[in-house]
Amino acid sequence: MWIELQAEHPSAQEISSELYLPATEKEIREAMKVINPYDRQDFHCLVTQCDLPIPELEEYINCSSGNRYELAEINFLAERLTYLTDYQQEVMAYILKTGTASDMRNLINLTYHLDHFTLQGITNDELLGSYCVTTGRIEVPDNLIEFIDHRKVGLHQRIQDKGQYLDHAYVVIGDYKLTEPYDGQTFPDVMQGAAIPIKVKLKPINSGDDGIWLRQPLTKREEELVCSKLGIKDIEDAQIADVSCLIQGFDREVLKEACLVELDTLAQTIQKIDQRDWLTLEAVIQYETQGVNPGSLHVGDYYNCGLNLKCYDHFPEVRTQAEYGRRRMETAGANIPDMAQRFIDYTALGSEKIAAEKGRFTDYGYICRNANEYFDVGENEETIQQQQL
Repeated sequence: MWIELQAEHPSAQEISSELYLPATEKEIREAMKVINPYDRQDFHCLVTQCDLPIPELEEYINCSSGNRYELAEINFLAERLTYLTDYQQEVMAYILKTGTASDMRNLINLTYHLDHFTLQGITNDELLGSYCVTTGRIEVPDNLIEFIDHRKVGLHQRIQDKGQYLDHAYVVIGDYKLTEPYDGQTFPDVMQGAAIPIKVKLKPINSGDDGIWLRQPLTKREEELVCSKLGIKDIEDAQIADVSCLIQGFDREVLKEACLVELDTLAQTIQKIDQRDWLTLEAVIQYETQGVNPGSLHVGDYYNCGLNLKCYDHFPEVRTQAEYGRRRMETAGANIPDMAQRFIDYTALGSEKIAAEKGRFTDYGYICRNANEYFDVGENEETIQQQQL
């Protein structure tokens, strides 16, 4: 979003400078040099243009508090928004319609609790009723379950909750006592609970501008906003200046050499992976790229890693040959007398198994390939686009 920084000088002259958020410390310093406020109490931010992928938030910011905000707060909110998925943006839009958010502090904290208000994938009374019955929200004797009308159960629950169905979820705005990650003074981890795996900085080709950070994958509306801000006709006319990723192990230079289609596809692939399996993904990346010259890597190699998690056995708690040898003995279920177990060389056993499996120890535990079929996308961009469809 564009904001205008304003300050009143002793001469009563009002000086202003524009800034695009989220901004880096360097960009903020450059903007501050222009206005050079003598007294920070006379310094404030005025939102002059607010183009956001969430129209309800755009309207809220344009209409609230005379459009005046603390620079640190609105910059932090702008960065948090880049980590929201389409689904989370949809939820936030609905919550803003209800008038739940009261100030900038509340808005920031809301971005940390969007999943708390929802049941993802529940989009009608039939599904809600089935969920209520199977989870025990409504107690039904086992011999009567098959006769229950799930649609009527869902309708009853929705009326009771005062809930609302969105395109991808069921939302309930209740009287929750939620924690406040932001207390009004100290900002929390901006990436806490983030589900956006990749962010990209775009700028016009051959431009000296710093560019703007955007989440991946991009929505159509975001593409239009980017083109408008950068003064370009098509998103493909933008240059990738930098890339940031929540997943450890991706080489930044490899990502910067990719095109937007490839990065979008990689981001979508990662989003489909349960966040509890991100540690396995990081182990797979290290397993496949360890000792490989980054210059020979392609974004398709990372895409392969995300697409083929089922082809690996990962033991995050195993760090030594002896631990792996003991783990293999336990999983084998062999009935070995206690006396004999005392004399087993678990290090030798583990080393033998690791060599046979061609396994490796990573920063995220032991990992090896299994017998599941491996799908290799290769370096063909057309293949990646087909997978995206």
